[in-house]
Amino acid sequence: MIIQHIFSAVKYLHKSGFVHRNIRPETILFESDSAVSDIKIVDFITAVGTKEIAEEDSLFDTLSRLGPYYRAPELLLTKKNYGVNCDVWSCGAILYNMVTGIPPFFEGNEE
Repeated sequence: MIIQHIFSAVKYLHKSGFVHRNIRPETILFESDSAVSDIKIVDFITAVGTKEIAEEDSLFDTLSRLGPYYRAPELLLTKKNYGVNCDVWSCGAILYNMVTGIPPFFEGNEE
């Protein structure tokens, strides 16, 4: 149920013309302590409008320092177009972490 809320919030964000670009468990908050609480996505420092995504992203240096477990491969491989698909990747990584209890690609260190 929680992951449905996360995907729903991200879908709304994308339909509104924005890309968060830093979705991770720390940026998802519960509205209350109820078992059926709605969620809020916070920390929009790296967010941009979908029309503002440039071929060469001026925020690449900032984005490359974000937590490694939820970053999409596009950020590591191409250094450009870090957009809507990367939010979806991050949601999938969160789901993986929720199901298995460990972050994806976890080897004990960030290297």
